[in-house]
Amino acid sequence: RSWHGGWHNWCHPGHTYVNFLGTVRYSLVPVQAPIQEKGTVMIGIVFASLLVLLAVEYFVRLPFVSRASALIGVANKSGRVVISKNISDHWKEVVLLRYATELAIHTVVIALMLFGCVLLLVLPALVLDWLFVPKPSTIESFSSLLGLSSMTIVSFLYIIIRKRLGNI
Repeated sequence: RSWHGGWHNWCHPGHTYVNFLGTVRYSLVPVQAPIQEKGTVMIGIVFASLLVLLAVEYFVRLPFVSRASALIGVANKSGRVVISKNISDHWKEVVLLRYATELAIHTVVIALMLFGCVLLLVLPALVLDWLFVPKPSTIESFSSLLGLSSMTIVSFLYIIIRKRLGNI
């Protein structure tokens, strides 16, 4: 479009534009809000609560607790070595280097497990948001108070039911 008629002649309706000076300009045509269908008000929270079930199973099946306890054990051992007066500085250097390597390995493994859990939650949430366009979106539900409380309740109920039925 041309600049000859002013900035509003080349704007698309409802879009925001920033010029080279940083001035924000809006299109003159207001954007109409999408019509919300009945019954879709809490779908994002329902999707988020269902995705939490996947996260609970992920945490239950992977060795998070054993890795965390191993990490804490190595940290405690290294702390005892540092404050010990019976170990020479030479042997402290040798042992602490090995403990530092073990700490790094445990930390990376736990970080990868947590990254996998985040991917397990975020990727399906993005797909569900793209397919169904829920209000609020599934991603928004992860950070809202109502979404967090419903996800917490659902996860606790799932863990209780899972323990009562036995480790399936």
